[in-house]
Amino acid sequence: MPLPPAGANVCSGTVDLVFIQAQACFDYNISLFLGSYAPYGALSASAGADVSVQTWNASPWYEPWKWSWGSWHTWGISVGASVQIDPFKVCVDVMGANLCA
Repeated sequence: MPLPPAGANVCSGTVDLVFIQAQACFDYNISLFLGSYAPYGALSASAGADVSVQTWNASPWYEPWKWSWGSWHTWGISVGASVQIDPFKVCVDVMGANLCA
């Protein structure tokens, strides 16, 4: 019987720094499974953080009426972990690379 997962996604407002706009987001998710079949219990958690940046595009320089914000560029990191019992298994996930024992 999986219990409802707990989690959240929180983002900052857009921060304007003259010719740069930036925004940061953080998310997490935790879930618990208890059952009458293998695996009889499992706990998993994950978290991630992203930073998005947008710069002012003054191109072409001789037509300022065409200037606007450029596209967003995002960098992030994600981590996760899970544990299950009977059969016992532990996993750690960092940026898509999964290591289980």
